[in-house]
Amino acid sequence: SSRRTDVQRSLQNQLKRAQCTWLKQQETAMFQEALEQLILLCLNPYLEGIRLGSLHKGIWNGLIELKELKVKPEVLALLGVPGFRVEKGHIQLIRLEIPWSSLATGKVSLVVSGIHIELEQMAESKSKEELIQAMRDAKQQAIDLRVEQVRNLLEQRRKAAEKVAGTDEGFGMKVARRFINNVTVQIEDVQVSFSSKALGIATSIQLPNLAVLSTDESFQEPKKGEVVQIADDSMYKVMRIDGFAVQLSCGGGLDTLKDANYILKPISTALKLAHVPSEQRVFLELDLGVGKLSEVKLFGSQVKQLMKAGVALAEEDARLKALMVPEEIGSAALLMEDTLKAEYGLLYKRHLLHERRLAVDETNLTAQELRRKQLLEDALPVEIVAANRMAAVELADARQEKLPGFFSQFWGQFCCATTNNNTTASVGMEDLQDATEFEAVEAPANILAEVRFSDLSVKLHDDAAEEKSLLRQVLELYVYSTELTAKVATGVDYRGKSSANVHVAGSFGGVEARHCGDDVIRIRTADEQRGQAAKFALENKLEETCNVLSVMLHTAPMDLNFIPSM
Repeated sequence: SSRRTDVQRSLQNQLKRAQCTWLKQQETAMFQEALEQLILLCLNPYLEGIRLGSLHKGIWNGLIELKELKVKPEVLALLGVPGFRVEKGHIQLIRLEIPWSSLATGKVSLVVSGIHIELEQMAESKSKEELIQAMRDAKQQAIDLRVEQVRNLLEQRRKAAEKVAGTDEGFGMKVARRFINNVTVQIEDVQVSFSSKALGIATSIQLPNLAVLSTDESFQEPKKGEVVQIADDSMYKVMRIDGFAVQLSCGGGLDTLKDANYILKPISTALKLAHVPSEQRVFLELDLGVGKLSEVKLFGSQVKQLMKAGVALAEEDARLKALMVPEEIGSAALLMEDTLKAEYGLLYKRHLLHERRLAVDETNLTAQELRRKQLLEDALPVEIVAANRMAAVELADARQEKLPGFFSQFWGQFCCATTNNNTTASVGMEDLQDATEFEAVEAPANILAEVRFSDLSVKLHDDAAEEKSLLRQVLELYVYSTELTAKVATGVDYRGKSSANVHVAGSFGGVEARHCGDDVIRIRTADEQRGQAAKFALENKLEETCNVLSVMLHTAPMDLNFIPSM
């Protein structure tokens, strides 16, 4: 009897080990398949040069390297920014390292370097007909891309649900959270530039380094190669941005940016983020400037040129919309969106069913209705058009599955159920918005957010004089050591309704503003009060018999001077 018990115990242990091994293999296979689909969905529509063979091999080996990728010219239109195109763009390297043998505990590293993109206006080198066709083609690609992405995401969600069926509740979310906890991201050498001779401006945005690191609850950045160990499902992240800067030139060509002034000199930023599910707590801390002076500097000629460019861009946007959509339809698209959406859905359904020879009692579109369909496609947003197309495709697929086979048609018998003319599609805007949801996530009950601004200066110079020595500082603004804090704790008020304890507070060390050398604003503080020029607090507190709202504002003595020349 004792020997039989030992044998049974040994078999049970072997069965448990086999089950754990199977779950681990299923987990790895699920992530490998999902990762390949995710990479193709996120990169393939926007980049050229991705080789599927090397991608699949890299995913299997745990080391993916994509080199010298070209950014597609229509990428901005696909992202919902029409009217602009990528003239030149490439990414030197995307490297992703994944330790499949220790997916839940190993370090996952993503490095992206050498992102160089040059943008231009689409209308500068095209005729009216070419421009209309280019905009329609770009929107059509955006619609097709959106439909394909959502359909793939829905399919991945179905497969993931099948693979984790029968396991512990929340298994997929737990593995995904551990995976995210160990991800580090490094983005280097980013430069995006835009030039337009018609607008008379050229600008460049530079980001030398951005890092997202995993840490423990102390937010201490790990050493190179160190793996962060977190006991529970909590997540602690640090994002660091170094050297972010913006240049602006009024010359209109990219060559003028070499000696252009910085309107935003290189600054650094640090962000700390924590999510503790066991305590239903979220913590966010943003430090702008990281203890150094942030300087914004503009010349009068730059301000004037930016204002002119803003007006010109708004006029160009209105002109492009008028080319695509008549004015009466454009205004109706905002006021009667639901009506136009339903109309387009019916037109496209009839068009698709006849195109696939699946129509039952639906009539084909007339020439006038085809023009109307095209007009609605031009006027309605991409998401609405994509949602209606997905619904029509699902209806067509359902009818296709219920069609009889060849031999059944020959003998006049049906192998499948007869077609149901009342079949309705179930894909809509909710699927477009929530296609990536795998399971519900409870909202945090406690939120703490802190924002700190180091010293900030804003300067406006008058460069109307021909000699640079005659530059005048028209406006100078200095803001010192600003801090903002917000605390939210959900609860129930005295009436039994859902509410929250809210506390918002802020302080800043001082403000100085000068116009042409004359003081406009100055807060006078004693030496012992320096750094505490003003503070405020707003609080909503839940009590047993009432909700108490309190407001506090305190400032040091302030001088305000109104200058007639302003």
